[in-house]
Amino acid sequence: MSTSLTERMAAAWRGWRGDAAKAEAPATDAERELARLRLDAQAKDGEIARLREEYARREARAKEEAAAAGREALAALVGRVAAPLSQLVTLRHLAESGREVRAADVLKLLGKIEEALREQGLEAVGAPGEVAAFDPAWHQRMSGGDVRDGDRVRVRFPGYRFGGATPLKALVSREKGDGVESGKWESGE
Repeated sequence: MSTSLTERMAAAWRGWRGDAAKAEAPATDAERELARLRLDAQAKDGEIARLREEYARREARAKEEAAAAGREALAALVGRVAAPLSQLVTLRHLAESGREVRAADVLKLLGKIEEALREQGLEAVGAPGEVAAFDPAWHQRMSGGDVRDGDRVRVRFPGYRFGGATPLKALVSREKGDGVESGKWESGE
């Protein structure tokens, strides 16, 4: 009767352990099955290790690609705002040296920067003078008086949202009277 490689390995193992009597005996079906299962488990452990390494490589590559995309977007934004910012710096220098600077020129340049930021996803929260219902997720009360959710408030300084976050809440004060005051700004203090 011929013995399989697995049976001979099992017998050698038993012999090495010092169980010489069993070393001579052929492996039982259960022992053969156990040996097969151990080999399968080792193969699966190797496959799991390989898959973990592959996942780690892909995760690292995805992070690198996301970072590169972020750098590219930032570079594009900087490219868009560099010229108007340079012109603003020049206008500031002129004003500091006593030369006259037109407000319209400054506002035009600020508008270009605001447009570039808006194209990248920056959204204004409110506009100066706008009346809205108070929402603590988007508004911050200026000093003076209590303001509750849903109360009518007047936006004094706009806030900004970007990518689902609100990095700057709009500064608001309680709306006085029944509606918009005609041309009169109230300090809210």
